[in-house]
Amino acid sequence: MINEAQALALLDEVNPVPDLESYEVEAAEVTPQLTTLVQRSSEMTQLDTRRANVSPRPKQPTFWVAAAVVIVLIGAVALLLSQTREVAPAAPVAPIPHSSSSTMSTEGVDISQLVDVNDWIAYQGPGPDGTAFVFLVHPGGTERHKIGEEVGASGLPDWSPDGTSVIFTTRGGVTEPLYSYDLATETSSEVFACEDPCVADDEPSYSADGSQIVFTRYFGPIVNDLPSDCGLWIGNVDTKQVTQITSNPGCDKEYAPRLSPDGTTIAYHRYDENGFGKRTAVFLIDVAGGDETQLTDWSISAAEPVWSPDGEWLVVSFDPEGIDRSGSDLHRMRPDGSEVEQLTFYETVVRRPYHPRYTPDGEWIVYSLHSSAGTELWMIPAEGGNPVALVTGGHFVHPAWQPTP
Repeated sequence: MINEAQALALLDEVNPVPDLESYEVEAAEVTPQLTTLVQRSSEMTQLDTRRANVSPRPKQPTFWVAAAVVIVLIGAVALLLSQTREVAPAAPVAPIPHSSSSTMSTEGVDISQLVDVNDWIAYQGPGPDGTAFVFLVHPGGTERHKIGEEVGASGLPDWSPDGTSVIFTTRGGVTEPLYSYDLATETSSEVFACEDPCVADDEPSYSADGSQIVFTRYFGPIVNDLPSDCGLWIGNVDTKQVTQITSNPGCDKEYAPRLSPDGTTIAYHRYDENGFGKRTAVFLIDVAGGDETQLTDWSISAAEPVWSPDGEWLVVSFDPEGIDRSGSDLHRMRPDGSEVEQLTFYETVVRRPYHPRYTPDGEWIVYSLHSSAGTELWMIPAEGGNPVALVTGGHFVHPAWQPTP
């Protein structure tokens, strides 16, 4: 009798598949001993490989009888699997409307039937010399262009809730304040003053009503290449007043802060081992300050939490840096850490989804997908389903979808 692993080994030599249902095949006279060796590569640049080995058969009366039995049995296995095997869907399959539009993703899906292809996606990407800048691009990859170039290197963009401006970090100056780019005037302006001992503001994110911005701030002096202190801050967009929430001497800091839609709670991640470990966990803290609450265990290396527009869910990436070498995927959970649901099913470190963000209507989650082809922009229905390619053939990270102006 050939079990599932044995059948998989035979089939994968001809046509590899992600997963198989259980199969059992009766052999009338003789059962060959088949073994499957599954070897997962430790290098991120290589794909998973499967290698099937066939062990020697018991001695039979004649060689020709044994050979004939093997040939017949393998043929029967292949025929049975070709007729009965099915690949279980990774997640519920969302119906894709048909259209004759020419705006197609690389997967053959007409994305103009799913989203407004006139929207902008802001993202961080490399310039010709590799320096990071903020770019805009339409879903589908059209009209890609750099913004805020006059202030130098930039990254980590976020949209104002009214869709008229993009806030971003700057790099390379004496200090590195946040800047905002106005789409109408095509000009950039400093958001909050960053003056001594402030050396940089980073990772900005708007509140749902656009009145506040949460960000991380670094203080000098720089000691051993590290700021003396780092922490979460909130700034008022109108008054330009900023308020400190946390302090982390030695820069054991919070990363990727996001305000809840009601403006009361900040979600973020931090590293273990005093900020210099390899694993991450997701935390919450009240805007008013106080003790933080840890939502995820260090073992799963959860990071980059983002709120759904209704505040009912947090989407996080599990193991986005491929630490465990066993798979990175997006999940969602309730703000109390319950009801964890897997959204993507790449389950390999050579295709890693990270930097998730909800579309403004809450219907989709856009994310960066790292693979040997580069880092592309993809999206998936907010409740899980078929991933859809948005922009491919480049390096696109930290995407943020424009709200309707």
